[in-house]
Amino acid sequence: MTEFDSNEEMYTYWWLKELQDKGFIIKIERAESYSLSSGLKIPFFTPYKKKAGGSFTEEEVLGPHVYTPDYYIEWSKKAIEVFTIDLYSVERKKKNRSFQ
Repeated sequence: MTEFDSNEEMYTYWWLKELQDKGFIIKIERAESYSLSSGLKIPFFTPYKKKAGGSFTEEEVLGPHVYTPDYYIEWSKKAIEVFTIDLYSVERKKKNRSFQ
């Protein structure tokens, strides 16, 4: 990877490479874009001013939104509980906690 969109993206990549060298990360890739919403258009009726009737038109209320994360990271087992959280174990710990 040689092209970065910002200095922060470059610094993050350097940090991820360091973690990969230490065995916390298996794979680092550029992430694919994905759609968060396809947008919203609503139809509305505009009446004519001087005669009966009108016309239907569509107005875009919300434009489509696409998100592109900087990186896709595949964490190693070594990273669990250090850089990531196993949500199953967190739920199990919550159930076993007694209130005092």
